[in-house]
Amino acid sequence: MINNAHNLKVSNSLKHFLILGATVIFFMFLMYEFNDLLTLSKISIVLWLFIFVTWTIIEKDIINFYSFFLIFIFMFFLGDFFLYAIDFNFNNNRNITSGLVPFSAIKISLMFLMKFLLIMHFSVLIVYYYLNKKGKKVFKEKKQISNKMLEALKIASTIIFVITFIPSFDILFRNIYITFTQGYGEIFNSVEYSLGGFANIKRFISSFFIPNLFLMLIVFKNTKYIKLISFIVIIYLGLYFLSGSRINAILIISAFIMIKHYWYSKISKKGYVYLTILLIVMSVLLPLISELRNILFKTGLSQEMFISIFNNLIDQNPIFTSLEESGYTFLVIATVINNVGINVEYLYGMSYMNNVLMIFPNLFWDVHPATSSNTDLAFQDFLTIYGGVGSSFVAEAYYNFGKYSIILAIFFGTIVSHITYKIKSSSENKDVIIFYIYVYASSLLLIYVRSDTVSFLRNMILYAITPLVLGWFISKLGRKNEREL
Repeated sequence: MINNAHNLKVSNSLKHFLILGATVIFFMFLMYEFNDLLTLSKISIVLWLFIFVTWTIIEKDIINFYSFFLIFIFMFFLGDFFLYAIDFNFNNNRNITSGLVPFSAIKISLMFLMKFLLIMHFSVLIVYYYLNKKGKKVFKEKKQISNKMLEALKIASTIIFVITFIPSFDILFRNIYITFTQGYGEIFNSVEYSLGGFANIKRFISSFFIPNLFLMLIVFKNTKYIKLISFIVIIYLGLYFLSGSRINAILIISAFIMIKHYWYSKISKKGYVYLTILLIVMSVLLPLISELRNILFKTGLSQEMFISIFNNLIDQNPIFTSLEESGYTFLVIATVINNVGINVEYLYGMSYMNNVLMIFPNLFWDVHPATSSNTDLAFQDFLTIYGGVGSSFVAEAYYNFGKYSIILAIFFGTIVSHITYKIKSSSENKDVIIFYIYVYASSLLLIYVRSDTVSFLRNMILYAITPLVLGWFISKLGRKNEREL
């Protein structure tokens, strides 16, 4: 038995070592210059498959945070390159062949991105191996919180739910009305988005709703209320889609899947079939929502409209249509690489420093001062004549430090690996608080595949820590009352 355990340990160590070696060889291969975009596109898909497959070999489970993170990277960074590699006929004017960014910049940016992802992957593997090895040496003591603290968290989450329920659903219904009558784009000109300060206190309060749902799903496990909470989650997501918002709903669903898999019961083979069906449905639903939110307010509901939209989706392949639209995020990376240091000044880390400023709520001004370094706004004139262009953790890193930002791939890999490990280990130890914190952190990191990270600390402190502090206060108050009795 001891020999078998020793052989298994050696086998796992050898597996890590071989994959790390293969990652280094792949990185060295990218040192060669490729001038053909088609060749680069194929290499990028092979690279993604290499990263995803080698990670699955290490973790032996597809449902985990890093896997989800890689899937989002494929969608938003490499989706257009996959379509280009299979000779897909692009339908919109926002893709790698549209001319919005020069081909030379596209190729340079893709090479940078692939190197960035490989270094990040290398970091993930090393840190994850270290955390697992360290975790096995530490005595696995159950870290279940006291019943009083658990009950206090139930009370705290219920209080927050009652306070945030009406503002959250009021904003959702308003967004649905605007989408149906004026078009989805007008949502961003509405009061909830255009005003800050105390005039927008409703939106600030509603921001607690989603993380609080995560907490309720965790602390109310094995209670009679869990079905009601699940029903509210489903209704909320349905309304979210009706409002025209798609990506944020997918991020929320990803977090719910991890809560189900780690906190309740592991998803079975049958469950994977359901997830596959869900993925197919979502692939059809996402472009459908995009079509509806663009024309619904012009034409109104009609049977002919739905038939026309469905026929277009079938002809265009909804999965490819979703990849084409989401793949636009890569153009933001390419735009930053092509213009920063020439037309736009480097930030030299200022966007990361602004994380601290963003902790202060946006209650005293319409536009938070910390958003002045936002990639979304700084580069909008290069890609669009209205609105923002989005961002990503890669684009933001390059905006700060240029080509030297590739070093930050080590940092991001460490964070991704740490969150992936903590979600798994805290679920095994039944650690309610740690599991909740890291599940919420994972949903934020998924957002940063297409957004700046400037709001990370703010979201964690305000929306994740506040319910825990309230729960702690309620538990202390309960103990004080017991002593007085």
